[in-house]
Amino acid sequence: VPIAPASSGSSCHPDIPGYASVDGETIGHCPFCQRVFMVLLLKGVPFTLTTVDTKRSPDVLKDFAPGAQLPVLLYDGEPKTDTIKIEEFLEETLNPPEYPSLAPKYEESTLAGNDIFHRFSAYIKNPIPAQDESEREGALRKLDQYLNNPLPYEQVRDPELVISRRRFLDGDQMTLADCNLLPKLNIVNCNTLLPQMSNALNVFSPELNRR
Repeated sequence: VPIAPASSGSSCHPDIPGYASVDGETIGHCPFCQRVFMVLLLKGVPFTLTTVDTKRSPDVLKDFAPGAQLPVLLYDGEPKTDTIKIEEFLEETLNPPEYPSLAPKYEESTLAGNDIFHRFSAYIKNPIPAQDESEREGALRKLDQYLNNPLPYEQVRDPELVISRRRFLDGDQMTLADCNLLPKLNIVNCNTLLPQMSNALNVFSPELNRR
């Protein structure tokens, strides 16, 4: 789908081929596809989502992105592949003042929760899940601690603040860090209940889902 770059002044309308669910039509539960969707939604950019059933049509990408994995971004007729590169491209191309910047202020926000999905994958693949359970819970505890700790801007406002009051990873506005974490955290939450110790997570997850 040819589209005009944002800098041209024309309306931007990307096309996103993404994984279909088991019925072959509705949106699949792929955290990498969901990550790209979230970025575009937060940017306020209309886009066309094309679900792809890779079992029925395994060669659907061969004409414009051979060898690529979904999701793929079609922008101005050119395919963009790799979720991280797609995210970087959208942040660089759809920039202020026309579109909001989603870059986190704090590097720690980007790194927070990075190992949760890896730990969870090991947990569900292990025939003896209890062996990986402690590491999974440790990763969740680490994220919970980050969400509870006030960020520097909060400490400037209130030096006596002990528990963070922010709504999201990097502050009161969603950023790329949230787009990365939420789809993965949602899978963890859908398959196993978050531990009761994750007080901040139990506030953080519903807040993100409302957005």
